[in-house]
Amino acid sequence: MKLDLHGIQKVIPEQKVLASAYRDAVRQAYLDQKMEEARRTQPRDAEIDVPPDLADQVQNMLEDKRDLPWDRAVRGIVDLEAEED
Repeated sequence: MKLDLHGIQKVIPEQKVLASAYRDAVRQAYLDQKMEEARRTQPRDAEIDVPPDLADQVQNMLEDKRDLPWDRAVRGIVDLEAEED
């Protein structure tokens, strides 16, 4: 390896830095596991009832928030419905 030929060695940080990186990696592994679980259990298209008046709901939301992109309006509608449940 070229690095070995030039006597360059890897630097290993001090314990405090390593411990912080380890904790971050454990948290990331936990989130990865939860995300995979969520992907497996999330509703499929056929299980999701799309409101027949969705376009009207989007239009109403955009009238109140003109700078909001339409897809964010859709997400806002979903969030409102989730709050009602």
